[in-house]
Amino acid sequence: MRKLVVLMLVFFFSPVNAGDFKLITHTKEIKDGEEYFFLYGTSAGNYLVKSWQFDLKNNWDGNGEPNLSIGMAVAKTYDYFNKSKQELGIKEVSFRPAFSKQGSMVWFYHVELTTLPYKFGADTSEVVILTSGEIVLPYKPKL
Repeated sequence: MRKLVVLMLVFFFSPVNAGDFKLITHTKEIKDGEEYFFLYGTSAGNYLVKSWQFDLKNNWDGNGEPNLSIGMAVAKTYDYFNKSKQELGIKEVSFRPAFSKQGSMVWFYHVELTTLPYKFGADTSEVVILTSGEIVLPYKPKL
């Protein structure tokens, strides 16, 4: 768990583009005509995105296959955490929609990896990836 917190802090204070990844962080900035999407909530935080933060044109529209396949999303997750399949195993992969109040929809993958060998209660690392390829970082509101 400490590794995940350290990794999140490193990326939080890093530039928005890290290597081949476009990282999306929570922002309070408001732009005209924006749509707001609550993607997912976990113990790592809430995954939130605004329509101007990602390539809405490359979002999957339900026709054919998504631009980002399940295999590419999993590979991107391993690359993001700089880990191999021998170090972390796949715990869960889900493909989900999120909706804005205006009725727009964005599709994303939630990929969760766990330490190996598999065991109950093991540390996990997770990521949310939009079908346009951007990685959304979790936001934990201050209570």
